[in-house]
Amino acid sequence: MTRQCGLSFIEMLIFIVVVSIAMVSILSIFNVTVKGSVDPMINKQATAVAEAMLEEILNKDFFEGVCPTADVVETDRRAFDDVCDYHGFNQTEIKTINNTPITTLASYTLSVDVAAASLGSSDVAVLMADAKLVTVAVIGNRNSITLSGYRANYE
Repeated sequence: MTRQCGLSFIEMLIFIVVVSIAMVSILSIFNVTVKGSVDPMINKQATAVAEAMLEEILNKDFFEGVCPTADVVETDRRAFDDVCDYHGFNQTEIKTINNTPITTLASYTLSVDVAAASLGSSDVAVLMADAKLVTVAVIGNRNSITLSGYRANYE
């Protein structure tokens, strides 16, 4: 009697089916992972935009009194000289201070709100006329980042 070496057709077919099922499972896990791996980058971009805008605003001069309503907002950021100039400021796509669109951030929107605020306890409180709460919101690709900061009249 001769002895056979190798695999039969049935054994080879079962092997191919088992390996195919395993590969489909592994590739579906990779697919889910790759889809989710973009979210941290989008979140980081939105945070960077919000931080940059908040820093830009907080470095401006303090405006004494109540900020004008949003309908009198200037449109050229280069002309903004105090914190209240940003009140009601909106962008449908992110632009540089020179109004040049950043194409990779075209799907993001930005909005700014500046409101009177009081800081500290009643003993050492900064009066509402001497502090502003600046809130910057950036929305893009299912993510929303909101940052707030205070600008006080420390002069």
